[in-house]
Amino acid sequence: MVRTITKEELKEKMDSGEKFVLVDVRDTPDYEKEHIIGSVTS
Repeated sequence: MVRTITKEELKEKMDSGEKFVLVDVRDTPDYEKEHIIGSVTS
């Protein structure tokens, strides 16, 4: 299942230790400049 979540929902997931895959859909230069550790690029 793919869905968009808010930054607050992401924070809750990260704090809870829940397993999930975070896909960063920004273009490659933006992803390389800054991204959330553990995220993958699309």
